Amino acid sequence: MTSYVAFFRALNVGGHGVVSMPALRTMHEALGLQAVSTYIQTGNVLFTSAEGDVSSLARQIEGRFLQEFGFASRVALRRAADLEETIRANPFLQEAEQAPERLVVLFLVATLLPEATTALQRLAAAGPEQLQLSAHGQELYVWYAHGIGRSKLTTLALERALGCPATGRNWKTLLQIGQLLRQRQEGEWA
Repeated sequence: MTSYVAFFRALNVGGHGVVSMPALRTMHEALGLQAVSTYIQTGNVLFTSAEGDVSSLARQIEGRFLQEFGFASRVALRRAADLEETIRANPFLQEAEQAPERLVVLFLVATLLPEATTALQRLAAAGPEQLQLSAHGQELYVWYAHGIGRSKLTTLALERALGCPATGRNWKTLLQIGQLLRQRQEGEWA
C-alpha cells in the first residue's frame, strides 16, 4: 500500500467550490481508497491505495469528484515520498523558518509548457518575490518577501506563466501534512 496526499485546486476558497470534508472523505472511500482523512478545509486528502499509477489514480479522483459534486477540480496527487522530497528540496529554508506563511509551494497538475522557465524568470524580475522550480519540474516554490496578500503574483498569474494548472499550499500546511503522513507510515509498520 502506498500513502498519498491529494491537493485539490480551489476548494472552499472565497466562497467558491464549496465541498464539505466529510463528503470529500466519503467520495474517496467510494473509490476504494483506504485510511482516508482530510486536513483543514482546503481539500487536502490523505489516503492509502494499492494503485501505483499516480496519473491514473488522479484521473479517477477527478472524474468521481465531477460526478459527485457537479463541478471540476484538478488534483495534484503526490506519494508520501514525493512530498518528503518536496520538503527536503526547499530552496528557501532560512526564510521559511522565519515566516512559514510567506512560502508557498505550487503543486503542478500537468506538464509545463517549454517556455515556462523564461516566463517565470520574467515574473521573478518584476517584483520582490523569489521563485524556484523544483528539479523535477513538478513544484514551484514561491517566497513572498512582503506577504502574499499584496503580491500581484497570484496563483492565476503563475498558472498562466507555467501553462498548466496548479494548487498552492503554504509551508506550515505542508510540514503538518508531511508529519501526518510520517505518523501513518510509522503506524503501519509498527
